[in-house]
Parts: sequence; structure tokens; C-alpha cells
Amino acid sequence: MEIDFLDETTPDVICFYLTLQRDKFERLARAVTDRSIDQALLRVNGVHGFYSDWSPEISTDYIKVLTDDAESHPVENPEGATITPPRLGETNEFELYTT
Repeated sequence: MEIDFLDETTPDVICFYLTLQRDKFERLARAVTDRSIDQALLRVNGVHGFYSDWSPEISTDYIKVLTDDAESHPVENPEGATITPPRLGETNEFELYTT
């Protein structure tokens, strides 16, 4: 049976799993419960598998994501290419800002 194949379209989604040390998580949870923060911003840098057109700007509104599933998301390297494009799965750094 091919029950996984549906005739529907859903919006694209990018999920980040943020792992914190227990004390940092508890501080954040307490701030949310106490309503002492109104919003949070997660900034990521050096995300393997994120690609965008070059721009002199420091941010972009459009990215392409090269998933970690090489079988269902293949890449054809040009003849003579000596690198394998990085795929999704590793992030060099992140910052979580709250206000």
C-alpha cells in the first residue's frame, strides 16, 4: 500500500531542535511562565545545507535547503568537482535572544 503518497500540498517548514543545559532551560521556562519575556529570536550561523544567492547583505529572505537524505534529494556535481556540498544537519553557532 502506498498510503504515504497524498495528493495535497503543505507549506514548507524548517524546524530547529534547540538543546539547552537544564539550568538554562529552567530559567527560560520560568521567564515564559512569569510572562517576563514577550518574544524570542533564534539566530543561527553556519548552517550546513542552507544556500542562498550571493549578496553583500548580511541576511536573506530566501534560502534553499539541501536535506541530509542524499537518496531522495540527490545532487549532480559538475564533472571535475572536488567537493561534496554540505547537507543539513550541522550548525556552527546559535544565539537565543529574548525580550
